[in-house]
Amino acid sequence: MSLGEYAVCVITKMIIHEDSMVEKLSLSASRKEHVAAVLEHEKMIYVGRVKRVDFYKYAVCVVMKMRIHEDCEVGDLMLDATREERVAAVFEQEKAFCVGRVKSINLGLYAVSILSKLGIHEDCVVEILSLYARKEVAAVLEQYQTLCVERVKNMLLWDYAVCVLIKLRICEDNIKENLYLVAYGEQFSRILEEGDSSIELGRIRRCGFYVTEEIRRKLRYILVDGEGKEVLEEGSDEEETAASYRETS
Repeated sequence: MSLGEYAVCVITKMIIHEDSMVEKLSLSASRKEHVAAVLEHEKMIYVGRVKRVDFYKYAVCVVMKMRIHEDCEVGDLMLDATREERVAAVFEQEKAFCVGRVKSINLGLYAVSILSKLGIHEDCVVEILSLYARKEVAAVLEQYQTLCVERVKNMLLWDYAVCVLIKLRICEDNIKENLYLVAYGEQFSRILEEGDSSIELGRIRRCGFYVTEEIRRKLRYILVDGEGKEVLEEGSDEEETAASYRETS
């Protein structure tokens, strides 16, 4: 199901059978008035069971009015906004909003800032959290105190979205399978301003820790093996000493 521009407001009039499954719900609105009727709607908008949700431009704000079937786990949630004003409505309300259970969350450009308002079901484990942001978005992210990601298995941060690391609050018992930071040069500048071992990341699988040595120095983390047991970092003083001892024994 794809709705664009003024047609986005049709979603407030739809009656969806609770047993139906929508493969994909895609909304795109290039002007604020295109979603005005949705945002002014008093009640939450029931969309039933949905496998994939893609909202673009001003339609990104519709996510806070959306109610998904309580037994449904959304496979992919994609939110993308190229201008700051397109997510402004989300921050006009004080409370966060819950999107239920989601396997994969992809936030692009100014939609990255919505992470501070986005809530998921307390027993949900997010398989993938992917964030992409350009340079102008970095200043927006600085406005928020913390960004709670709770339980996330795989985290991919692209370009200037890597600066989100300094704002993360991570569940202590969460083990990340993979952490990818895909950025270059000045895109890392905000992280490099932090003190050594000052950015808390929690537990990470050693085989899935894709971070350069320069950035690792700024992070505080515990590496674990496939069984969740703590392991030494490759090249650490302790590991080199142990290797030297084995060679001379």
